[in-house]
Amino acid sequence: MTTKNRLREQMQRPQAVDPDAPAPATESAQEASKPARKRSTRTTAEKPAAATTAPAETPTQERPSRAQVLVPPSAKVARRLGLYLHDDDYRTLKTAELEDRADPQDRMRAMLALYRHNDRYRAAVDRLARSAPKGTGRSI
Repeated sequence: MTTKNRLREQMQRPQAVDPDAPAPATESAQEASKPARKRSTRTTAEKPAAATTAPAETPTQERPSRAQVLVPPSAKVARRLGLYLHDDDYRTLKTAELEDRADPQDRMRAMLALYRHNDRYRAAVDRLARSAPKGTGRSI
């Protein structure tokens, strides 16, 4: 509402005239003699309420188009998770590190970013985790 009032005030204020500017176009006598247009008094019909579905248990979050790797800003705020790896898994991570110089911890963070971002990847990981043998390492 205040924006309309401000615009109205600005329109009513006299403007400084620039002598180099071209003269503003004036209304022709024919246009000035026309009566002002009346606004429609017609009201729109109420739209029927949309069918509601059950609310989702969790609010949908808008995800970025690319997965983001989250890195803790400092060791004070970081959470530590001990992970015991099989020799083959450790060897795979170290071999990949030699190939592209990406730290194994950064690679694990990237995997977690994909887990957060990609629903199909998350479902596959969850399915595999549920079917994995229990008690294969120290629990922390």
